[in-house]
Amino acid sequence: MKKLRKNPERQTNLQNSFLDGDITSSDYNEMKSRIESELSDKQVKLERLKSTKSPFKVYLNKTLPMIENLSHYWDKADGKTKKKILGCIFTEKFENFDFESCNNIFTPEIKSIMLASKVLKSN
Repeated sequence: MKKLRKNPERQTNLQNSFLDGDITSSDYNEMKSRIESELSDKQVKLERLKSTKSPFKVYLNKTLPMIENLSHYWDKADGKTKKKILGCIFTEKFENFDFESCNNIFTPEIKSIMLASKVLKSN
């Protein structure tokens, strides 16, 4: 971003050098073309970065709403889907569901949510 802001300053300095007679018109045109090319490349890179979705943005936009409505999805799901949901919550398969004994087999994502929930409740 700094480099992107620096180019207009470079263009002004280049114009001043040309007007002061410090550089020739061919030098001016050559440097102007280089600066404009660099500016164009940087703007393209910036636009690509802006349009790229980070995994965190995808998580916030898709996963969290699903988690918020998990009971709704669970109620409407078939057995296969329920197994997939459980696979996203727990790292291991289990036979008898005992919530207390399952505390250590949550996926890292679910552990993070539980930790965040505890922190928010304590505040």
